[in-house]
Order: sequence, then C-alpha cells, then structure tokens
Amino acid sequence: MSVKQQLLNIVQTKDPQRPDDWKQFMAEACMIFQQKSTDYEDRFIKALMTMDAHTLWAWEVDKKLDRIRTWLKRGELQVKTEGIRNSVDDLFIYTVQYVAWNGTKEDERPKFLDRVQHNRSGFLYWHADTFKPKYWVDVLEEDGRIHKDEKLLKLILRQYMGDTIRTDEWQSAIRTMLKEI
Repeated sequence: MSVKQQLLNIVQTKDPQRPDDWKQFMAEACMIFQQKSTDYEDRFIKALMTMDAHTLWAWEVDKKLDRIRTWLKRGELQVKTEGIRNSVDDLFIYTVQYVAWNGTKEDERPKFLDRVQHNRSGFLYWHADTFKPKYWVDVLEEDGRIHKDEKLLKLILRQYMGDTIRTDEWQSAIRTMLKEI
C-alpha cells in the first residue's frame, strides 16, 4: 500500500476506539486510570516517588510513542489485542501522573500517594481536564519525546484524545511526510 493510501486510510477511517470528543476521552481515561491504578497497586506513582521520575516517565511514554510510530510506518501492529487507543490512553495517563507529581511541592510529595488513593476517580480528571489535547501533546514535544516535525504523530495523538483536527492541519502533516519520502 502506498504512503498516500495509508495516510488517507488513517484520516478517513472511523476507528470505533477513537472517542467522539475530549469529554468522552477524559471519562474513559479516568476509568482506565482507576482500574489500572487499583490492579497495579499504584505501581507507577510509587515508582515516581522512589525513582528518577523523569526517566521513568520518559521510558514508559517512549515505548507507547514508538508503538504508534510503528503503526504509522507499517499501517498495522503485530499485537492485535492492543490498539492505538491503548497506547494513547497509557501515555496520556503516565503523562498526567508525571505532570501532577512534578508540580507537587517537595514538602507535599510524601502525601502524594495518599491523595491519589483517597480519590482515584477524581485525581486524573482534576489534573488533566484543565488542559486540552494539544497541551498534552505539546508537553511531549517540549520534553523531546516527539520531534517538532512529527506532525502526523501529534495529530493522531490529538485525534485519539477526541480533539477536532482542522483540514489545514492534516494537509500540513501530509506535506511534511511526503517531503520525507
């Protein structure tokens, strides 16, 4: 399949996993966070508290971004039980937790886990919903996790977070990709 055809498929195909809007994405991401946080006994937050938080976060996020990059290159993934949405959910949840941890004052950090466990259902929502998908993608770019020229990757992330993408944004991303061929 040509690159042009792959791009058209990505843009035009309505993936049932893609949320209709940011509110739907947030509701589903909060539910996933609550479930995973419970199942894994807050392992990621505990690790943020005891390890180098930036390295831990970058490691997890880079794995998810590489998976999406692979999908963009090949048009498919080998592990069929996890889709792009799973990767977007995970990298979003990791990023919100990291940003919340990073924004916590040193003297309040020992109580961070208690605050999360006290209100798992509200924790992610409270920290994430004051911003929109573009902000969360910008966090990844500003940290160097995404290169500024990876326009299609950034749009896919935003789209899978329920953001509305303008036609000129898709056109710009496609032009950038075609220049690389």
